Amino acid sequence: MTRLSIAHKTAYKYNKRVTLSYNEARMTPLTDSQQVVLESVVKVSPSQAAVSTYRDYWGTRVTGLRHADAA
Repeated sequence: MTRLSIAHKTAYKYNKRVTLSYNEARMTPLTDSQQVVLESVVKVSPSQAAVSTYRDYWGTRVTGLRHADAA
């Protein structure tokens, strides 16, 4: 069996200060008859962002990230 380790980084940079941001990431592949996902981790920065997960219509795990600047 072939094992893969995949790392992916997404970053956002804005020209002006952003006080509210909401993003969704679909980064976890499905486990099916052709592949098995052994482990999956989504790390979020800044750490105070609210993170939620759900499965969409197709069964894909979606990670929702909401960050509101308190300042």
